[in-house]
Amino acid sequence: MKIYQHFINNSITVFFQRNSKYDFLLMVYYSLLFTSSFCMGSILLVISSIRHFFLAFELFWLLVIATTAIVSSEHFYGIIKNVIRLCVAVILGATLSYISFSMVGRSVWPNCFIFFVILLLSTGPMMTSKLCPFYLFKFVFLTYYFLTFEDTFRKEFFSPIDNLLFTLGAAASFGSCLLTCLLLRAPFANILFIQTSNTLLKRSISYIKQLKLQTNLIFSKNNNFKIYFRDIDENSKRKTNDLILKLQFQHQDYSERLNHLDQMLSDSKKEFWVKNYIQHFERIQILFERNLKKLIVIGLKINDEIDDKIRNQVEPIIPQVNLLFDEILKIFEEMGNQLKYKFIHTNNNENSQWFNNTAASNYYKDLDKNDENDHTFFYSHLDFIYEINGLKGINENSLEWNQIKINKSFEIIDETISKIDQLFESIFKDAPLFNPNVDNSLSKVYILFKCFNTFCLEQKLLSKEIFLVSYHNSLNRNKPQEYLVIASIIKRIYNYIKTYKQRKLERINVEKETNKETASIKKKFKFYLIHFLKNRILYNWQFTIKYSLVSAGGAVAIYEIKKHTKFQLFEMLNWMLNAYIVTAGPDIGALGALTVVRVIVLIIGGFLGYASIIICELGGNDASKALIYIGFSFAIIFILGVILNFQIFKGMITNIVFTFSVVSIPLYENGSNIIFTLYRIGYVVLGFILVFILSMIVPYYDYRELEKNLFKIPFLIIELVDYFFYYSFEQQPPIHESNKTLLSIPYNENNENYVFNNIDYNNFGHVNNINNENSFKISEIVTIDQYRSAFSEKYINLRRIFPAQRNLLLDSKLELIFKKREFKNLENDLLSIQYFHDLFGVLEFAFVESHETHIRTIGKETRKQARLLFDELELSSTLLCHIQEERDNLGRVIRSSSLPLISQKRDNGIDLINQLIDHVNSLISNYNIPTLEKHQLNATLFALYSFVKQYHLIFKKLIQKKESMVNNSKVFILNNNNYKINSNMIDVKENIFLNQ
Repeated sequence: MKIYQHFINNSITVFFQRNSKYDFLLMVYYSLLFTSSFCMGSILLVISSIRHFFLAFELFWLLVIATTAIVSSEHFYGIIKNVIRLCVAVILGATLSYISFSMVGRSVWPNCFIFFVILLLSTGPMMTSKLCPFYLFKFVFLTYYFLTFEDTFRKEFFSPIDNLLFTLGAAASFGSCLLTCLLLRAPFANILFIQTSNTLLKRSISYIKQLKLQTNLIFSKNNNFKIYFRDIDENSKRKTNDLILKLQFQHQDYSERLNHLDQMLSDSKKEFWVKNYIQHFERIQILFERNLKKLIVIGLKINDEIDDKIRNQVEPIIPQVNLLFDEILKIFEEMGNQLKYKFIHTNNNENSQWFNNTAASNYYKDLDKNDENDHTFFYSHLDFIYEINGLKGINENSLEWNQIKINKSFEIIDETISKIDQLFESIFKDAPLFNPNVDNSLSKVYILFKCFNTFCLEQKLLSKEIFLVSYHNSLNRNKPQEYLVIASIIKRIYNYIKTYKQRKLERINVEKETNKETASIKKKFKFYLIHFLKNRILYNWQFTIKYSLVSAGGAVAIYEIKKHTKFQLFEMLNWMLNAYIVTAGPDIGALGALTVVRVIVLIIGGFLGYASIIICELGGNDASKALIYIGFSFAIIFILGVILNFQIFKGMITNIVFTFSVVSIPLYENGSNIIFTLYRIGYVVLGFILVFILSMIVPYYDYRELEKNLFKIPFLIIELVDYFFYYSFEQQPPIHESNKTLLSIPYNENNENYVFNNIDYNNFGHVNNINNENSFKISEIVTIDQYRSAFSEKYINLRRIFPAQRNLLLDSKLELIFKKREFKNLENDLLSIQYFHDLFGVLEFAFVESHETHIRTIGKETRKQARLLFDELELSSTLLCHIQEERDNLGRVIRSSSLPLISQKRDNGIDLINQLIDHVNSLISNYNIPTLEKHQLNATLFALYSFVKQYHLIFKKLIQKKESMVNNSKVFILNNNNYKINSNMIDVKENIFLNQ
């Protein structure tokens, strides 16, 4: 199975087959959005008075800024935020240029020195800033360069008018973006969250249908297909393999969309006018994550080898399982209809009063707590969903009527699950002791059915949250989001004025307390200053120096060349530096292949710009010329926007707009000129090629980054296993109270408790460079509901890692195009770790999701041996994580490699798990455990053994890989792979290159 080949094959057909009609319409809409913004800015070009008021360069950047702002975000708030950032960047650049010229006048070298200092001191902080990200605020440098070296030095006297005009052009781009978003009603992040949730429901339906087909292929006697690794004919094997590949692609696609859902949730929290939705959104996100985890477990167990005898015995249960499949598919379809605004609530006083007295009152009461760790409400108040069945006067095809249909399906599911348990217990009356050396098909089948049963039951929680979100949407259906924004802003201003005196008194009290700690403030200032110098200014210092030298040195070189020669070839040399300043960024992988694609796109955009001028000249007057230009620009950019919005080309539209504007704007008034066109296209292309050439000085490779991460991911998985180990083994026996189990989880011999640490998403979120500084610790006294929610949140961080690793793998394919064997090894290693992560889902289900197991109550010796096992796994994975030596930003070794230590030991996990299994089996006979719970216990041991065995294989493989790397001298002392990529660097990569 090849991830890369399968991903590409699906990527080619995904546009036509896998994406829904809504996805296609969304792509068309966003193309229409940035095309409209471009054409709205072009109006300033075709009106002669405005064209003469602005310079061509200012009009050009007006269009580029507007397009960049829209392409860099998906929703109204993000677009406006980014265009404001771009305008601020232009204003800062114009201000710095004016200050610089006021200080040193028309002297070139002093201005060059000031430019170099600005670049040197600003680049690092921008790369580590969320407020002022580098990919947007590099317009500071571009504005400074143009106004200082290109504009001012061409004139006989200095005037700040050009600075003001450039600033005014940026303000016009803000107006263009704002007007476009208002006219086309750009969606807000909360709307995109709901739409993404609906897409995930569709993906779940597709996933479940695949699982249903695979289940019937395996367990039915009337089919000719068996599992792929048996001795069967090639046609049957190929068909079953195709189903397995489809399940894998479904998993990857689902995971990518979960990342998008998380991004929309983060952005929705900034939209303060919809704060009533946020807690619902958080719960929906966690439930979708849990759904994916269970679907993966079901898919794994379906594709496991199952003994023919067990398969035949299970067949009587399959009709009931199919009934579960059918009912859960109905539920997902109905929930999707609710989110698509197909239903509105029944508007009568009785039902409105019911909603306010039950769902809404409890919700707002919980919202006021402001306690992020209180997740009890997440799993409570389910009863009110069933209270809908007793409401009177419900309109047909209303929201409540639809929910009643869902409730009936849940009633069928409850009955069916009870029948499945009874059938399973009657068929498999005996539960033999677990033996890892024999076939364990019965444990596999038990996990499969039990997990699917739990998956079906847990959709009640998702149904509750989707119903509440849909109900709130129905209540606000006559209030546009724009109205809510204006109303909320006015309310905020009013509250700000109303509470001004109170806040002033609080500020005075804070200042009094602060004055008492003057000494500590000085120490803090010194600490933060050193931190700022070391981790902000010196961050990725190699790129900072390279970028500063090329930009400042290039500015002086181009000025001197133009000053001392009149050669026409050098007349537009400045466009090479313009392209470099805009394009250059922290190095990424597969830059060679990306540069080739960029060059092709740039050439296409430039000649399309020239073609637009040729066509414009066919117009008989200025009005027809303007209409032709705007119409041609709209058609071309819109069509290319839809095409380039697909897969890896997404975001390349900014390059089209770049060269299209570079060529067409100055030629609009001066007329067509092929030599001019070729010069400008050539220099812009040279600027992009210069980025690639300079990146090769100290290269960055994604395959090296992936190699580093392969050693770290097992540690993160083991650490999360250790997190729920305390719940599964070391807790005291449960105390049931109001259907909630209170747990007191001891951390040390003194029985001290400790609290949940909030996850730092920047430390090991969905990033390419995985950090592991923070360890997981467990709460003081928590409920099972709190534990489940907190565990799900932590699991989200771990799950996010793998989509990024797949992107690294795709880039590695291009970087290792002549080293296919090395790429294949990387691919196989990633597949093994991905499977290890999936087995973690099986293990987590067996330990945490099913509380019937008695493994916690079978003796202290069992807990002791289990503790030894997990300590061994944690120790070996820690050494594995530290097998790569760690360097700081200056390339100095701050932690040596653990290879000498790890080469002297071996992974003892297999021996320890065998001892644990033998001990548990020796104790089971002493307990009177029901049959189903014996099956659960066997399934738990089976999941644990499979997990440890897979880790053992990964451990051996990675050790061999590292020893091979050392023997081949593949250790690089200084390269761009030394840097830990933070959240802003992900913004850089996603917005410019990955274009998320």
